[in-house]
Amino acid sequence: MKLSSARSVRRTGAAAAVGGALAIGLVGLSSGPASAASTGTLNYSCGIPSLGISWQQPWKVVVSADLPTQVDPGASLAAPSVSATVTTGTDAADQLRSLNVKTIEGTSAATYTVSGAVANPGSRTANLTVPKVTVPATGVIVTKPAGSGVAETAATTPGTITAKVGDFTAALTTDSGFVANVVCTLAAGQDTTLGTVQVGSAPTSSSSSSSSSSSSSSTSSSSTTSEPTDTGTGTATGTDTGTATGTDTGTGTGSSTVSGPPVQTDLVGDEGSSNTTVALAGLATLGGVIGAGALARRRTKG
Repeated sequence: MKLSSARSVRRTGAAAAVGGALAIGLVGLSSGPASAASTGTLNYSCGIPSLGISWQQPWKVVVSADLPTQVDPGASLAAPSVSATVTTGTDAADQLRSLNVKTIEGTSAATYTVSGAVANPGSRTANLTVPKVTVPATGVIVTKPAGSGVAETAATTPGTITAKVGDFTAALTTDSGFVANVVCTLAAGQDTTLGTVQVGSAPTSSSSSSSSSSSSSSTSSSSTTSEPTDTGTGTATGTDTGTATGTDTGTGTGSSTVSGPPVQTDLVGDEGSSNTTVALAGLATLGGVIGAGALARRRTKG
């Protein structure tokens, strides 16, 4: 019984170790942030050129894809999952109803481009499947095709990858077996950006902010204002006829006594300082000069 219990304990411990290793491996494989990138609502002009059909009302499309938010330089990007919500115009739906079409399904080829920090920029095609939908008795028809795009390799230098959607085609099979080859072209003047991927670390402004703070502190601490001080005492004796005695108290703590003819003494002090403050995290520089002057004038009158 004791031997059997020991074996059971060893088996249980081994199973736990294997399970823990698998859990760690799965956590590692799932690392790497990703987000659901999406376009806004885009307008397309659609028709069936092979039959000379061109619908007047635009089809409205929203495209989504799972894109990583950030990858390392040179990293591989898996083929993204791509999905869309396609809403026909009422005139297209009315024409299908007039032909007694009950359902549609099929495939779609949606073009898009990748540019920027990618090894091979250019045009791509996402192959999508259009699930079967019922043509409603009134109103528009909404389909939700889904599929995948193309795997990519990031550039070896930091930057940004940008994905933008383009035109698409669809081969829609009706319940009677007829295949409608629909062609849809983007209307001009729209933002077709699907999403972006940061390659390498995104630039930050922390270093410039730190430098700005350091510069401001250094400039402030080195700027001082001093008060002029006069502590001298002077005595002058004249040799001309007449005696005059005057006392003049000027700026500061000094005094002067004059004996004889009137004597005029001028004392002027001028001091300035300038201070430049750097603001807005190093993006703009605002220069200011702060001047401080002191003017003292002493005059003795006879």
